[in-house]
Amino acid sequence: MTRMLPGLPPPPNARGEPRPPAAPRVAGPWQGRYQVHAHHFTEAEGDEAEGARVAERTGREPLLEAASARRPDRWRYTATGVFGSLVPIAVLMSALNVFGGAGDRRAAFTITGAVLGGAWLLLTLIHGLREDHIAVQAGARTLYEPDIDNGGPEVSLYELTAVKVVDRARLGLCLRLVQGDRRFVVPCGLLEGNQRLWDLVYLGIRHAVAAGAEADERTRRLLALPLAGKGQG
Repeated sequence: MTRMLPGLPPPPNARGEPRPPAAPRVAGPWQGRYQVHAHHFTEAEGDEAEGARVAERTGREPLLEAASARRPDRWRYTATGVFGSLVPIAVLMSALNVFGGAGDRRAAFTITGAVLGGAWLLLTLIHGLREDHIAVQAGARTLYEPDIDNGGPEVSLYELTAVKVVDRARLGLCLRLVQGDRRFVVPCGLLEGNQRLWDLVYLGIRHAVAAGAEADERTRRLLALPLAGKGQG
């Protein structure tokens, strides 16, 4: 049972009620190629929503919110650029062979097909084998990163022992959430791409820090938490 703390909004029940207040912006949601896809699970979705739970391996909480995005991946966008550049080059080569006097259409089409086929193979391999998606799911009090084996990291937000904002070169500002020996690093831009998910996470962080979870001065400042030695209200 989560302990009630004076001066803080109450923790939500399993259905997310009462709704937490709006959490402040830290990094802002990912935009452009990092745009987040948010999903809100409601009872109106019927059996699908009723059966969906955060961390199915434990079956603890109904799934309320989810957010997913593709990680920044320079190889993916490089491959796309190469493919986009080779297409007009291959077409131009074919046209020059056919209409430029060489007259060997079979050779022209063979070269064009080889270039386009090679480029398509490169594109398919990089896009298919480097599926660098990142996703998070949240219940009222649990944050979870699903994976193919249903064994991704999971933390109970109201039982965190440490919270820290860390910098990641490719992901920007991230939250490192620690619960005992569990560590979960999640980008702020991903969380903030689904405001309702971020609201749930932030309220849990507020309660955990007020209850004694470790947070340095920079983290407190960026998350708009009371500074050490100040009141928690």
